[in-house]
Amino acid sequence: MTKHEEQYGTFFIVGIVLFVLVVLVAILYGLKYVYKPHYPTITYNNFEFKQKDKFWHTLWQRNDKVYTISLRFNPKELEDIPITGVLNSTFNRRKTTHVTFDPQSDSDQFKYLAVAASELTVNMAGPLGKDIVAACTQNITSACADRPIVSCESNEKNVILLKAEGAPHIELNNTCMTLYGTGFDIVKTIDKMLYIWMQIIPT
Repeated sequence: MTKHEEQYGTFFIVGIVLFVLVVLVAILYGLKYVYKPHYPTITYNNFEFKQKDKFWHTLWQRNDKVYTISLRFNPKELEDIPITGVLNSTFNRRKTTHVTFDPQSDSDQFKYLAVAASELTVNMAGPLGKDIVAACTQNITSACADRPIVSCESNEKNVILLKAEGAPHIELNNTCMTLYGTGFDIVKTIDKMLYIWMQIIPT
């Protein structure tokens, strides 16, 4: 093989390698625009829900503003959670709501109570336009030292009591709403009430 032929062969191989690399880059770059991930989707009461990153997302409008609602459970998963009792008519008219819990609750449930309180607060303060005050039912821990002490006996206030016990259910009594459930079941009760307030789940 002559020197010229060796150089030609080398250039040919390099050219093939570069061509293959260019094709691979083009394919990978194009996949970003061609491939669309599939997200589970449901329609409930004319609202479309799409599940992404373990949350169900939908659009909800209050007055002229559209909000993206992101909750851990979709409405269909919550239909069987029972609600008993009746709230006083002043509950919906008051702007401020106290979200309270018992600091002597099972310590294993604290993380779920924290998730539940956060999901409730973010959605009541944002889309629903309510003022939320974090409270405790007893002043026996440092976490409750600077918080108001509020229970269902505080009839002059709107109260949402989170109780990490029992099967998921909701009790309404005058100006107090008690939400029951252990683990993520307590979050289910919160999501159901949020959907009801947003008129996504009809009553």
